[in-house]
Amino acid sequence: MSKMFEYTDKICIICRADFDNSTDKGAAVNLRSKGLGTLREYSVLLKDKELTQFLSSDPVNAKVHETCRKRYTNKLIFMDKRRDNVRDNGVTRE
Repeated sequence: MSKMFEYTDKICIICRADFDNSTDKGAAVNLRSKGLGTLREYSVLLKDKELTQFLSSDPVNAKVHETCRKRYTNKLIFMDKRRDNVRDNGVTRE
């Protein structure tokens, strides 16, 4: 079994890039209760087990890049990924 990624307050919990070396991804923001809940919801929908497990531990300090958060929790992007997945699996919908 592989070791779970170790999260710290120096990296984005979504992209795992160091905040000091990733200024192109926007400002680092602290997630509050509502933001953590939304991120947890999308981590489940996106089947991101490692992030879901981390968020289920109710972290006190969780930081993300503003751009990463917006992309990860964007409903339109999620629906496009889902549609692409259905298409890739040979399933068609009317």
